[in-house]
Amino acid sequence: MSKFELNILGCRGSIPTTGVNFSKYGGNTSCISISTSEELIILDAGSGIKNFNGNSINKIHLFFTHYHWDHIQGFLFFKKLFDSNCEIHIYGPNDPKKIFSTITIPELFPISMNQIPASLFFHSIKQDTSLKIGKVVITTKRLNHPSYTIGYSIEYLDKKIAYVTDTEHFNDSLDINVLELSDKADILLYDSMYTNTEYKNKIGWGHSTWEEAIKIANKAAVKHLLFFHHDHEKNDATLDELEIIAQSNFNSCEFAKEGSSFNLL
Repeated sequence: MSKFELNILGCRGSIPTTGVNFSKYGGNTSCISISTSEELIILDAGSGIKNFNGNSINKIHLFFTHYHWDHIQGFLFFKKLFDSNCEIHIYGPNDPKKIFSTITIPELFPISMNQIPASLFFHSIKQDTSLKIGKVVITTKRLNHPSYTIGYSIEYLDKKIAYVTDTEHFNDSLDINVLELSDKADILLYDSMYTNTEYKNKIGWGHSTWEEAIKIANKAAVKHLLFFHHDHEKNDATLDELEIIAQSNFNSCEFAKEGSSFNLL
């Protein structure tokens, strides 16, 4: 039986947050997993990667949008790194091997890259490329964020997930790269860290709004919209209130919740 399943392992931005007022949507930073009947793909390794539960998995494809701390801070605590039977392919812009070698110096972490038991294979990827992992087709586009940042679309058996986190919209037009990634997506995860009002004081910080997400979703004919990369200061009550407003403007949308899953097949 075929499957194409999305799991939200972490959906916060900037830093993790804890407390009873943050339990519904979760407090871990960006990480999702996408599994098919044959492949396992993880996108970003924020603190949410600690929620990954796959003891029997022995091959993983791990993609990074970029290397800001909230997207890599869970990497060195990923349990599969310490499984000598596991093969992990790591993809990211520029030179991912150099990045992770830099943060495993003794002054920053007690274990060096050479001491990690899993077999690691590094792949540098660029914008406007397409690659295949089995029957999965992954397409990349450049996003508007400080540092070289990539957005992804992941397609499998005529279903599509778009992962567009950490991007800032343009005030005079919709971002063509974001529209192409999102085009007719069954699920779009979009950077909705701010409201339009909050964004006025955050211009140039590299993030977008839930209102802009709805514009993209309408233009790209997205079936279901997941607001992603929540501000670490927005508690459950605040996100609940925003969700009600958002759903009055776009029927099939919600703020992503850590621990939730979606099977597209």
